Amino acid sequence: MKRSRLALTMVLAGCGAPRGLEDPSAWYDSGAHAEVTEVVSFSTDAYGLPAQGDVSIADALAPAFEFPKGFGTHVASNEASVASCGWDSSDALPVTITGVSATLPRYYFKADGCGGAAQKYYASYWLEDDSGGVFVLGDGGVAWWDAGDTVTLKVRAATRSYGLNYVLASDVVEVDRTHRAVSYEPTNGPLGDADTSAVRRVTGTVVERADTFGQIPIRPDDATDVCETHTDPGCVLITLDTEISRRGVKLQVGEHLSATGPVMFSYATYTIVVMRLGQLVRDDATGPSSESP
Repeated sequence: MKRSRLALTMVLAGCGAPRGLEDPSAWYDSGAHAEVTEVVSFSTDAYGLPAQGDVSIADALAPAFEFPKGFGTHVASNEASVASCGWDSSDALPVTITGVSATLPRYYFKADGCGGAAQKYYASYWLEDDSGGVFVLGDGGVAWWDAGDTVTLKVRAATRSYGLNYVLASDVVEVDRTHRAVSYEPTNGPLGDADTSAVRRVTGTVVERADTFGQIPIRPDDATDVCETHTDPGCVLITLDTEISRRGVKLQVGEHLSATGPVMFSYATYTIVVMRLGQLVRDDATGPSSESP
């Protein structure tokens, strides 16, 4: 009899009204809207590198960039690949250099490898001291340091390809993550050889929207030449790299901003490379910003 009553009670309980959805507002709040800024620290101050007794990047690599032709590669004389690839050897390599990383190592670059086969590098970056900068090829899926970190490299191969000097192969010896502001110089005119691999800042107005390669012409506030279209000599080009473009960052024609970054020379064009939102300072108060003096 007791078992029958218990079973009946359970059946009746199961026939009750279904339990509604619980209000989740008590579990968490709705949060607040926030803009991604990706702050990058910039300064016009010198790095104080190379340290006393050390060799500058420019002096260390100058012998390796001296070629009898416009295209070629210098590698360390003990590199096993020298003979098989037909590359030149140089007593100037290997050589150790130390500089501040002007960007995080994430820049995509395609270069000719052994036998002319194209090699893709997804973690390239710029390294600079007070003598100037150099473009360094790197590969990998993780950025092992950030802009402003000090990196020491053992350079094993260097090349000059279509007018661009760069480090082709290197070993990371040390990374000092004591943050420094990335040093820059302002520019108000066309970029050239002296600007390549150095960090420059242009302040001006967007003239045209980004082209297929993410390049955007900027008319500097103190422009010395005409800048009305992409090809005018008075324009300074900036390039939003593939990651920034993929995220949908758009710059509008007529927008006033500052862009700071290393200068890349590619396809006979000089352009300031933008890889982080913090490299852009836009007049719009909701836009990204960067720390500057």
